[in-house]
Amino acid sequence: MTPKTALPTLIGLTTAIALLTPAAALAITGFTGVYDPSNFTFTPTPSWAGAPGTDLNTSGAPGTVTLFSPDDSSNGLGNTAATSDWTIPITPDRAGTISFDWSYESFDPGIGDDSAFYLLNGTPVPLATNDGTYDPQSSTSTTSLTVADGDTFGFRVSTKSNGGGFGAFSVSNFDFTPATPVPFESDALPFLVGLSFLGAGVWLKRRHQTVKTLDLSPTEGSEVD
Repeated sequence: MTPKTALPTLIGLTTAIALLTPAAALAITGFTGVYDPSNFTFTPTPSWAGAPGTDLNTSGAPGTVTLFSPDDSSNGLGNTAATSDWTIPITPDRAGTISFDWSYESFDPGIGDDSAFYLLNGTPVPLATNDGTYDPQSSTSTTSLTVADGDTFGFRVSTKSNGGGFGAFSVSNFDFTPATPVPFESDALPFLVGLSFLGAGVWLKRRHQTVKTLDLSPTEGSEVD
């Protein structure tokens, strides 16, 4: 490679790496970024069993999010089972390992009436249920699971009677680690820029030396002493 072509080649290679490297997900602490609460969907079942303003509280985000089980037998359901789900579709930038802590408290005296779960592809995984003591419950260890592109992840609180008191389910210490390490995170940009300037300096130095050599070389027809 000649000095004449070195700089364009280096700059072109650096630019190509920066442009062609796909934007990968970064590790996240708390409900933020690709796991911001705005990316989740609140779904009560039946549809009139609850509402985001009363059965979902995201004001504590990114640190904590709280769901409440439906508790209004006068809303047309009567003493009928109901659920409040808060879910998010897993896209490539959300695929990886999720971990979180939780706490749960029920104000319903009926044992087993209200319960809390996490959801993976619609399947509820039990975390806590009302034991009739009114004592708060919490995770004894951090819950961790892997989610893949195409999955659906979320949380659920449920009630069997839709009355007698609600259950409050809080999720905290939410962490996300992407499935694939990020090849070029944002802190790689200064390195790429610096590499380009370094290449430019080398190219200019070599070009100057080449021009100087040509100036000192004897021309055709000149006399050499």
